[in-house]
Amino acid sequence: MTLEVAGTSNDGYPLYVEKFGENDPKKKRVLITSQIHGNEPLTTEAVVELMQKLSTGGNEVSKILDEVTIWFMPRINPDGTMNQYEGKQYPTRYTHQTWDPVSFGLPEGTKAPWYYNSDGSERAQNNNGWVVYGIPGFDQNRDYNPNLDFKVEDFDPETIASFLNSRDNNSNVGGLFVTPEARAVTKVFKELRPDVYLDLHHRGFNRLSEEDSRSVSIQVAAVVADPYTDPFTGKQY
Repeated sequence: MTLEVAGTSNDGYPLYVEKFGENDPKKKRVLITSQIHGNEPLTTEAVVELMQKLSTGGNEVSKILDEVTIWFMPRINPDGTMNQYEGKQYPTRYTHQTWDPVSFGLPEGTKAPWYYNSDGSERAQNNNGWVVYGIPGFDQNRDYNPNLDFKVEDFDPETIASFLNSRDNNSNVGGLFVTPEARAVTKVFKELRPDVYLDLHHRGFNRLSEEDSRSVSIQVAAVVADPYTDPFTGKQY
């Protein structure tokens, strides 16, 4: 196993990648990320257990790693994980990042992407169902784009600004890679080009099916997206 730093979060926390095996095209390649939402900690605990298992060696592990390369990026939202509220740790779904269009070469006053949490607030089980911790950020889970090379800075600023300031800036479009965390994960994804990518989430309740409401401890979601047309280039993915 080799440990590398793929990047840093907006608050400066390292974003690690643990590599069990080289990027060998003769093997199946798997990328596993966890805690894209800072308030979903069980995913990172699961990843740590998997890494510990693979680190023990032995015949079973050797057979797996002879056939499969597995890379882990645990806790890819460390800022949300370490979020504070009233002097105590209060993990949140969102990253920490104030929208600054000028830093992306856009006109001042350009609206943020639709998945921006401007006031640093979140649903809660206490405080009348809502907590305002006061640090803006993004839902990193929405900041990805099928064009892995997409960068806001590479496009005409007026074109991007016009789009963001319009009604087209909504949940029907892909993310814009405005968070350093999403850019770091995508860099690793492009390096490995995995056959399988698992993004682990921690939900409070899973149903067996739409017809059967019995609870289950794990749920696998493998949704195939509709064809996506890039609003800036017209290219389909």
